[in-house]
Amino acid sequence: MVYREPAEELARRAAQAAATGPLGRVDVNGRHGPDGANGHAGASGARSGADGNRGADAGGATPGEHAGAIRVVLEADPGRATVARVHGESDGAKGRERVDFEVDFERPGEIHLLARGGKGGAGGRGGDGGDGATGRSGSDATRNSSGGNGGPGGDGGDGGNGSNGAAGGNGGHVHVRVRDEETHLLMIVAHDVTGGRGGRAGANGRGGSGGRGGSGGSSYSWTESETYTDSNGQSQTRTTSHSNPGGSSGRAGRDGSEGRAVLQSGADAPDGSFAIEVEGASGAAHRYPSRYELRVVGFSHRNANDDGVYEPEEEVFVSRIEVENVGGMPTPAHHDVRVLIVDDGWIAPRAETFLRVPRSLAPGQRHTFAREELPLVLRMFRPQEAGAPLAAPETIHLLCDLPSARRRFGAFEAVLPPDTGRLVVRFPIEVSPLTSLFSLAPGQAARVRWSITNVADKAFGSASELGRAVAIHLVRQGGELSTEHVHFFDASGARVSLEEGLRCPIPKLAPKESARFEGTIAIAESAPPYASARLLLAGELGHIADPKRIRPVQYQELTVRVGRPFDARDADLLFVTNNRTTGEELAAWEELARTTGLSSAVWDAALEGGVSVLAKVAAGAPAYRLVVVLDNAMDTASGERRASALIDKETSLGLARAGVHLLYAGGLPKLDDMLLPTHEGGALQVLAADASRDDLLRACEAEAIGGDGVRLEVRAWYWWLWSNAKEEHLDARAAAIADALEKKWPERRYVVVPTFAPEELARVAWMRKMRLGSIDVRRTTDPARAAISGVDADAKSMHDASLARDPRTARATIAALPFDAKLALLARSNDAVLAVVADLAREQALVRAFGWRTSRASLARATPMLASFVERAFSETVDLEGAEGERFVDAIAWLELVARGHARWWEWIGPLWWFRRGTTFRSFVRDAIAKVVARVSGSKETRARIHARYRELKKRFEEQRRSGGAQSTSDYAIETMTASIARRPFDSDALHLAPGARVLGAEAVEGVRKRDRKRERRSAEVMSGAEQARADLLRAEKCAELLTHAGKLQVRVESIERVENVRVESRVAAPEATADDLADLREAHAHLER
Repeated sequence: MVYREPAEELARRAAQAAATGPLGRVDVNGRHGPDGANGHAGASGARSGADGNRGADAGGATPGEHAGAIRVVLEADPGRATVARVHGESDGAKGRERVDFEVDFERPGEIHLLARGGKGGAGGRGGDGGDGATGRSGSDATRNSSGGNGGPGGDGGDGGNGSNGAAGGNGGHVHVRVRDEETHLLMIVAHDVTGGRGGRAGANGRGGSGGRGGSGGSSYSWTESETYTDSNGQSQTRTTSHSNPGGSSGRAGRDGSEGRAVLQSGADAPDGSFAIEVEGASGAAHRYPSRYELRVVGFSHRNANDDGVYEPEEEVFVSRIEVENVGGMPTPAHHDVRVLIVDDGWIAPRAETFLRVPRSLAPGQRHTFAREELPLVLRMFRPQEAGAPLAAPETIHLLCDLPSARRRFGAFEAVLPPDTGRLVVRFPIEVSPLTSLFSLAPGQAARVRWSITNVADKAFGSASELGRAVAIHLVRQGGELSTEHVHFFDASGARVSLEEGLRCPIPKLAPKESARFEGTIAIAESAPPYASARLLLAGELGHIADPKRIRPVQYQELTVRVGRPFDARDADLLFVTNNRTTGEELAAWEELARTTGLSSAVWDAALEGGVSVLAKVAAGAPAYRLVVVLDNAMDTASGERRASALIDKETSLGLARAGVHLLYAGGLPKLDDMLLPTHEGGALQVLAADASRDDLLRACEAEAIGGDGVRLEVRAWYWWLWSNAKEEHLDARAAAIADALEKKWPERRYVVVPTFAPEELARVAWMRKMRLGSIDVRRTTDPARAAISGVDADAKSMHDASLARDPRTARATIAALPFDAKLALLARSNDAVLAVVADLAREQALVRAFGWRTSRASLARATPMLASFVERAFSETVDLEGAEGERFVDAIAWLELVARGHARWWEWIGPLWWFRRGTTFRSFVRDAIAKVVARVSGSKETRARIHARYRELKKRFEEQRRSGGAQSTSDYAIETMTASIARRPFDSDALHLAPGARVLGAEAVEGVRKRDRKRERRSAEVMSGAEQARADLLRAEKCAELLTHAGKLQVRVESIERVENVRVESRVAAPEATADDLADLREAHAHLER
């Protein structure tokens, strides 16, 4: 053993490890030709009317220099296996030079022999022509002469000619000589003898601009007066006006022309030559145009037991490997070339296994390894989680190397068909998912079904030819339910301990055959709601090397959660839960309701097989104020779905129509889609052909939220021959209708949909009466009430009780309540104060948006929430000295701030205050607030507290406004409420389809309708699947009945075992047993086994 090495060797290795780039370089490249010089610009005209000078021509480009020649000899170092010497000469721009250096090819890199031709110079750009000078100005007119004309402008100079690109230099010549015994060294040589590219063409200079003509002289005017005596002897003055005209402007000079040269790019130069000369043992030399180069053309592969399944830890054999020498010379005659399997991913080649390519394989010659194979092993796999069976795509790759050169052939697989070597790593047995109900009420039981399938082409099992054991093992693995709360029964009804589990060996499973199993899971009457039990099913298979020793190859799992049966009583909140809702999670939500002062009920969508209760809620029985949907992914018979997928749009709008709000916790609904009623087949009200816009407004007044809608046919006369019906004409009508609806009912939200379908109805001469199309109007949720809301949270947060305990979630829940429900909380919740103020601010902002004055009656009709506030807010006795009093003061101060912001300063100027809505509305809202103050406490002290709080809020508003925040008091109130839910993404329908954005194109509406149909189909599939699954899997027997039956069965089995044991013992003891006795004994054993 060598303990020390010379310092020189250690230094050499360190330098080698640090080295990068080429191993060596011999460079006789031609130099690039210089570009042609650009021509200088012509001078502009120096004096009035002077012409510009011509631009100078560009200089010529220089051709690229031809590359030189390299002649070298490669020699191996006899004493150092990875060192080669390069010697010879080069002949380039620097003249003839000697080449002599050594390289160590232990590290990556190549010897670069470079003889590239130089690039041709680019052509130059001709100079631009000079601009012509402006013509001289004409002389001004006088009393004695007219004005002179301006002189002509100078002509622009012509542009100079550009020059052509120059040709590239020729590629050079590289000649490498090597001995026949050392042709492996050619693997470390790279050469480049490409010809130089021609230079790009230049460009002609542009012509100069012609000068402007000189301006004409100015005109001159004057008056002359004379005094005379008229016929009456009176002295009179007569004035006469005179003028001389000015001159005309001179003509402009012509623009100069562009240079006239026809320009071309330089020609690309031809490549040089490369030659390899191999000197044989006899001294004779053979010349070749390129090095040897190998490609794999094809190969096959098979697994060890030929069952068609490539299994982890199984041996695989690569065979029929075919290689071709696509190079220009034979492969080395004295050095081995190897083919190996690439170690990557699942592929683990057997150590030190390779195939040797025959030496001296001629150019174009192929070789097929007809009998030799390369073995590999697919790497180990142990399932770590439940789920689909292993099915991992993999590809076998091959490489080819020349060990003595320490190099691989770089593009060995370049011509290989892409599917060659592909396989899928999987096991021959696969276990189906466990099929059962995901939620059971206490006392209920459900069937559990699964199967195991042999996907291979050979039989498996201990009784098969391969002898590899197969079994399934079902066991409880986690969950909150204890053994006394969850029970499992096999197909015969016998109870199975889930701690030990159910294990079923399968003696033989034929190719493509499946074995099916069924059991029953039952929940005890005493099981706590929303506790769960997790069943883990393992598919087990014997090892390849030890067929009887089984191990898991796939897991499937089933989590059954105890649901809470629906209690159909009225409550403030209805929580819609599912099979993934945890007990702690639900308890936190119920605690949120209690601490807020709200009652709650629970509907388990997984247990009940859908959300049919919501249609009843929309009809008014039972009565709820807010439906909170825990919108995480849940398990259904149709696969994983979000709970919101079960709620169709008509149900959502029906709830809003009934005054019941929706809050999605865990997801933000697509509100732009949800707010657009798209259902078909209803009683669409089609107005008469001669109906006016006023008729449409009257029809819309009775339209309910989510109603069937009103349709107006739009017709128009076109009086001119060149006029025609256009889509924008219909869109303008639709916009006018939307504007009229928003003005008449700002507290409502209508969606207007124009459908352009032009049709000529009548013609008189060239005048035509046209049907433009139709306009549909449908009412959706009211814009200020926030009937549909969403709080976003990821899956992990959803099942964490901290989400419901977060104060921001409580604020979002209160914000989602109907307005009357918020009013009931005003006196005991600070969050309710902000929520009420935000609703009223939204309502008032919608009314305030239209600037011109309206009647107080109209204002009252447009502010129903304000009317409710006046009537019901703080309706019970308020302790003004306590927290209730603080909330009262806060609410009134906020509303005072919002109200005073309705009138802007300029609306008080002159008569404007009489015509503007802001001043009237400000007074209207403040009068309403005053009624509440008078009802609760109109004392001076209370009013002073309100005013002080108002001034504080106003100061904060002004500070935010100056810093770029909310610019109106209404927006400030809304943003303050939204900020209280900060960092928790929140959305509501109040933020969508704002005024001015409620006209939607028919194409966009049809897109929403298609998405709605798809959603409805998926929802129907889920509901139908849930109904079918419950009919098929839910057991009629209760848990107690199954336990009783299992107990009786156990007693009967134990009795039979005692009797049979006595009979067996007596018969075994009899030495004179007959053949009949032995037959009875075998039957008894078989019975016990059964």
